[in-house]
Amino acid sequence: MDVSCAKLNLQACKRSMEVSDFVSAWQYVVYGISFLPEAKWESSTYELSLGLHEAGALACFVNIDNQNLQLSLGQIFENAVRFEDKFKAYYILIQNLVSLNRLSE
Repeated sequence: MDVSCAKLNLQACKRSMEVSDFVSAWQYVVYGISFLPEAKWESSTYELSLGLHEAGALACFVNIDNQNLQLSLGQIFENAVRFEDKFKAYYILIQNLVSLNRLSE
């Protein structure tokens, strides 16, 4: 797969978020992930995969797409190596729980 296309999709996703187009941002994330190799969490594409999943989680949170939000967060929690890599995902999860009045969970 072409990792450079995944990088371009991440850049497009970030630009979409800058102009508050979170629907398009999510689509760029989906396309970007599709260009990653099967072992997307390996060292060579780890940061790119993490960035795409973090951006996807944020886009889903803003779009109130809880199903895809949980999938994106699940990928991060399952595959991120360091706690620091999970920090943004935890922040988005907490914000989502607060917005759903489910923080006690």
